[in-house]
Amino acid sequence: IDLKLELPAALDLRTMYIALHEAEVSINEFDLGIDGCVTIGDTIPMDVHIQASKWHVQPLLALLPKAIRNSLKDIEADGLLSLQATAKGDYYDGQMPLIDAHVLLQKGKGSYAALPYTFNDITLDANAHIDLTTTERSHVVVNKLKARTKDSQLELKGSIQDVMNSMRTSAHLTLDAQLIDWAYFLPESMR
Repeated sequence: IDLKLELPAALDLRTMYIALHEAEVSINEFDLGIDGCVTIGDTIPMDVHIQASKWHVQPLLALLPKAIRNSLKDIEADGLLSLQATAKGDYYDGQMPLIDAHVLLQKGKGSYAALPYTFNDITLDANAHIDLTTTERSHVVVNKLKARTKDSQLELKGSIQDVMNSMRTSAHLTLDAQLIDWAYFLPESMR
């Protein structure tokens, strides 16, 4: 890992208050902009904003822990990822800050080994609200997911409630499908 830090900060050693302004962190080719403040003590109140733009997905996946990479071994994915996130609240034993994130994916491409399809022109616009203290309140809203495969296109909007546990999903799918593209799913007698 190639790590670079540029951390312009105001620091009050008496109160252990740290304020970052336009800080930059680079991990390999992944750049993050960070603004916000943290007070270090038994309770750590924080209000931190992170911004990342134009990350290529494929090399980002290589940074995931081995267990997660193994679970994704049948999935190929790439594209350009942008992220804006905020971590706000107190951190102490049993309490985590709330995380709100806005994710954009452009020029995406992906496939799953079990399916004879490659999805192209994938775009995603999603918001996530993650509560690591009370996980059932965590949810994701998919504002728009678009993809194309062969001569078919799909567009999906929806939400996932309790995203850390039961993952209750509500979705609206619009599909412009050429039946021949989906023959794989039809019984042999209908192909």
